Amino acid sequence: DRGFWMKNTLIPLDMIFVDAEGRIINIEETVPEPNTSDEDLKTYRSDAPAKYVIETNSSFTERRNVEEGDRVVIPTRYR
Repeated sequence: DRGFWMKNTLIPLDMIFVDAEGRIINIEETVPEPNTSDEDLKTYRSDAPAKYVIETNSSFTERRNVEEGDRVVIPTRYR
């Protein structure tokens, strides 16, 4: 699995964990939570082996109805 600690991230993000076939494994929304102290920051992890992590503005996944199991197209130059 992949894990990220979001220290010094100035804006809340959604993190989309994607496997090698482009399937969304899991989504972590609004990370880190606004005004979280360093001591309270957590590590965000994929639920299964992930090849990619896509970071978007917070609430992107909710507004666009992005869900676990959906597929994304990764351009060849990034594979």
